[in-house]
Amino acid sequence: MARKLGHKCVSGELNKQVGNLRKQQLIKMTLPEKPNSRLQQYRLTLKGQRFLQDAC
Repeated sequence: MARKLGHKCVSGELNKQVGNLRKQQLIKMTLPEKPNSRLQQYRLTLKGQRFLQDAC
């Protein structure tokens, strides 16, 4: 995600925003049982997809 946004590494601010998106249930972990895995990714939830559609 950081690379897609043009960052070389994950910053504290990016980490905070990912947490906010998770709290709002707009994204979810692909490996919730392994939150610190190097293979961890995030996916848009249905709520997140609707949010993006409404924003456009």
